[in-house]
Amino acid sequence: QALVEAVYDARVEELCAEADQTAQRLPDGEALWVWLRHIAHHCVAERALAALLRNEFGDTTADNRSLRWLCRAGQPLLDRAAAAGTVRSGVTIEELLLLVNAVAGVCSENGADVDRLLELTWNGAR
Repeated sequence: QALVEAVYDARVEELCAEADQTAQRLPDGEALWVWLRHIAHHCVAERALAALLRNEFGDTTADNRSLRWLCRAGQPLLDRAAAAGTVRSGVTIEELLLLVNAVAGVCSENGADVDRLLELTWNGAR
């Protein structure tokens, strides 16, 4: 279990680092959406790892911990997107991350439909 948690945490830390890298290379209004799309594709790819933690080990602390880490990493992107006018007022980073996770959870196994479902979600958040 500790090994699986360590792998999961390392992947989440990579996603957090990606937030900063995305912010540096993309305009304020675009960076948030690109980063969230990256997270969705990660969630589809790592679906089995997350399920293993939840279902086999009954562990939800990794999910809670990763949500906190991702919220901290994504908040600056959300702030910049809000200042650029590309996100609706009152939308929180936690709400967006929960939506991304939900979309990833209902996508096909290969994630072919993730971008289309995210685009529908973003239109509501914008």
